[in-house]
Amino acid sequence: MSAPRVLLAAAAAGVLLACTASTPRPIAFGAEECAHCHMTIADPRYAAALLTTTGKTIVFDDPGCLARHLASGAIAADKVKGVWFHAFLEPDSVYAAADVRLVRSDTLRTPMASGLAVAHTGPRTAALERLVGGTGRPWDEILAETAR
Repeated sequence: MSAPRVLLAAAAAGVLLACTASTPRPIAFGAEECAHCHMTIADPRYAAALLTTTGKTIVFDDPGCLARHLASGAIAADKVKGVWFHAFLEPDSVYAAADVRLVRSDTLRTPMASGLAVAHTGPRTAALERLVGGTGRPWDEILAETAR
């Protein structure tokens, strides 16, 4: 293969890898708006992100906004590569939906009043449940409840 063809193939591979990211890009807090409610995303304790199969990151200021956005059909289920959440007790940490529990509580003042906060499974979930007075549930239950 000639040098120009090798460079072209390498560039194409790089573009393909960039388009199929496995995790969402970081959220620009204070600068980006929620894809659902259009409020500026300011509080990382409640932020969430969705990654599409094309590698696009879509960001949300409240777990409830993400659930309502998906329930509305704004994005086809087969176009969703994954969902990630910032953890309430660890706002700098981002976890895949399979690794978290969402705790609903009336004591939480969430950006769009969903009352949902996220914790990594295990001891962190128990700590958040004690702190806010709720019970942790998996993401798929929250999404199914929202879709009804």
